[in-house]
Amino acid sequence: MTNNKGGVIFTIMIRSIIGFFIILFLGFLLALGAWQFIHHVGGWDACTSCHSMKFAHEEYQKSTHYKSRSGVRAGCVDCHIPGGVLRVLIFKQLIKDRYVELTNPIVTKGDWDRRRPALAKKVRDRLIYNKSATCGGCHKEDAIIPSKDRGKKAHQDMKKTGETCIDCHYNIVHAEVPWEGKSGRAKKLEEGMLDL
Repeated sequence: MTNNKGGVIFTIMIRSIIGFFIILFLGFLLALGAWQFIHHVGGWDACTSCHSMKFAHEEYQKSTHYKSRSGVRAGCVDCHIPGGVLRVLIFKQLIKDRYVELTNPIVTKGDWDRRRPALAKKVRDRLIYNKSATCGGCHKEDAIIPSKDRGKKAHQDMKKTGETCIDCHYNIVHAEVPWEGKSGRAKKLEEGMLDL
């Protein structure tokens, strides 16, 4: 009886190496597929394919986030879905949005105007909760150089108070919606107590 342990070990090693590369390749394909999926569902066509987003998109096209001097154009997901690993949650948001679109669609401009305050509150609450994280995807705090003294002061104060972008910069993309129950700098700004 011959001892063939070396051949068996060699075969196991070869199979393990091949298996490792197969898993590595499948992982690469999965990551590539996920990236393509996120790119597709985060694009204009996916976001504006619902009736309700038609009105939001029309407003957006009039904003500086669409027509910027620098040529940078923020898309829907850039502002509404946090970046990084959390961007994977876009799938969850997409399913939720499709469900709402099917069960409670916004068909007319009147529907949109009636629901706008609740939708704005939801987005503002999310921005407060995540400390305006989506803004930081494009706007780097240390690179922001306000042109006016009042803006420079506000940005310096922001570091001390812990306020974030949404506390002052709201109603800049979509049509104006009053902010009920707002506090801090944004409330003072709206009441005319702050000169920005």
